Amino acid sequence: MGKSIINTDSIKIEEAPTNENYSDSNKYTKLDSGSASDISSLLHFLNSQAIGNTLSGAYRVEFPKGFTGVLTPHGDGYLAMLRDPETKSFLAHGTLYSLDDLGLMYNAFSVLSLATGQYFMSQINDNLRGIQTKLDDVLNFLYTDKSCEIYAETKMINSIYINAVSIMHCSEQRIAALQTIQRAKTLAERNIQFYYRDMKKLATKHDALDSLQNDLNNYTQAVSLYGVCAVMEIVLSENFDEDFMKYIESDLKRHVEKHHEEVGQLKGMLINMPKATGPAPFFQPQKVDTRKQQELLKLIDELLGANSPVKGYTEVISQMRAEYNNKSEFRITSDGSVYKCS
Repeated sequence: MGKSIINTDSIKIEEAPTNENYSDSNKYTKLDSGSASDISSLLHFLNSQAIGNTLSGAYRVEFPKGFTGVLTPHGDGYLAMLRDPETKSFLAHGTLYSLDDLGLMYNAFSVLSLATGQYFMSQINDNLRGIQTKLDDVLNFLYTDKSCEIYAETKMINSIYINAVSIMHCSEQRIAALQTIQRAKTLAERNIQFYYRDMKKLATKHDALDSLQNDLNNYTQAVSLYGVCAVMEIVLSENFDEDFMKYIESDLKRHVEKHHEEVGQLKGMLINMPKATGPAPFFQPQKVDTRKQQELLKLIDELLGANSPVKGYTEVISQMRAEYNNKSEFRITSDGSVYKCS
């Protein structure tokens, strides 16, 4: 390797070999580096530390203990605080580094943390597209203010996702976005409980299949909204604490498993739905609408399948936990490209 620029327990930065082709190597994944100005600022710091102040072909950046062991952002600046991965305590180490070193470390942390966050956000694109598709379906069943509420909140969270890169660069907007996410998460939980209970009642009534389909769509949409909020809360807050991410992962798993269990039970109830009866010959038993029944069963099978819109979130959280709490290695090239080492 080339000249070492920073070498601490939390971050290592050094010049990288110039003969490696990162774009054509299966070993590297190119990341969306976000703001060009941030990359330029980081490269300026790196170049100022390089021999002769000349531009290196590439720089190697390593977080030996993951992102949780790096500097802690604070407002528009940063705190010279490092976290001990063993004791979980924060240690003040500001006097150990020069101001230039601290600036360099924070710039590297900010740029690569955002780039890696964007990388994992791309992993849930399929889920988000699925949610958007479900929104279109749910529109056909918006008969109550509660349904409209779920739709509006999901659209808002989707907007935050689309503009996440820009939001991450404005602390005021980032705080507002986090507040919106937490509000939407609370609303999603409230609707999960409401539609879960309402479905149970409707599943016993042969003449309520339209309302039951409405409830099922909105129950699923509420669980999906909860999942998106949980993922986006981690990304925007950059809180990669191991215990916190484990809690989020466990919480999401509980919601997804409950959805799978309840929808499975609903399928059984729908198949065995009792037909209305009356004392013959004065009343003829009413029959279940078999067309609507089969339509609902088809929807249920989709929700229980591999492409269910409520699935995928726990896997993403698990990936993020592993990424942010274990060694991470990157290459930053002179043209501002960022590559993650697999």
